[in-house]
Amino acid sequence: MKYFNCGILGILAQQGHLIIQQIKKGNLDPIFRSNFTNYKSKSNLKVYKFNPISAFIYRVFTASYMDYLLKIDRDSIIKKMD
Repeated sequence: MKYFNCGILGILAQQGHLIIQQIKKGNLDPIFRSNFTNYKSKSNLKVYKFNPISAFIYRVFTASYMDYLLKIDRDSIIKKMD
């Protein structure tokens, strides 16, 4: 199965507004409290390789997006998945 792999620049171009939106609301948790474990891990799979800068951007984006989803999830579907 193939999917669109836009990389870090694609995330910033297409979804950067979510990061900015969270920062404007005073939510700095995605920057200071999130983590990305083992972004340097070696794998035989063909997966995206992260350098420290791209790992930071991806980590902040993912945490910002999760915060956004949790706020609009009226049926608590995401919490039920945990």
